[in-house]
Amino acid sequence: MNHDGRFGNFFSDLSRFAGVSARPDSNEGATVSQRSFEGSPVLDDYSVLSRWWQQRLGEGRAQREVLYYNTISLHDGNQLVGAPSSPESFRFAPRAKKLFADLGHFMADIRASHRHAIVVLVAEHGAAVGGEPHQMPGLREIPSPAITRVPVAVAFIGDTPRGEVAPRIVDSRTSFLALATLLSRVTANNPFDEGASIPVEDLVADLPTTRSVAENAGTVVMESGSTYFVRRFGDSWKSWGR
Repeated sequence: MNHDGRFGNFFSDLSRFAGVSARPDSNEGATVSQRSFEGSPVLDDYSVLSRWWQQRLGEGRAQREVLYYNTISLHDGNQLVGAPSSPESFRFAPRAKKLFADLGHFMADIRASHRHAIVVLVAEHGAAVGGEPHQMPGLREIPSPAITRVPVAVAFIGDTPRGEVAPRIVDSRTSFLALATLLSRVTANNPFDEGASIPVEDLVADLPTTRSVAENAGTVVMESGSTYFVRRFGDSWKSWGR
């Protein structure tokens, strides 16, 4: 994590609901790049990830490892360290550019090692930067499609028998079920093996589709036909424009 995991009992919830038993790696010495809205430090993503990667390359590590990394660099209310307290220091775009640059740098390090790796990027939710007719910018009380329909990316890094493969875009309505299906196919048919028989096109073909349903503590938003409907705190369903 690039934060202490205390806000909202995040790390405790990982242990309780996701069964994560591993303790977080130490971030001692990592660079602080932001301060969260409640003042706790937010660490530079590449600083944290590169430290883990160097440890991964060290002696005595397992042949295969899985890293779960949680970043709050794009969380609403973060302020860049060293920037004056102004709207510019809270802006989403500069922080997004920095995050993707850090992730790109991290993946370049993996690629340079000639090891095989799969990097999966899943956003928790959108930032509601632009706002909506029923919600002001930054407000996410109603989990509308503009907030809950987020991109997912899967990168295969390493030397493969086919060499470089062009990116594939899956534009159907997918969910964690599609991601799980994709990863199960990869587990069953290692795309890095010399005798790999399944091309990327087959890995992403016919993935399960899921109609949009989103829920928070008091609101449900559900797709039906070409319309979305919202129900708040048990009230009757109402139409919600796209």
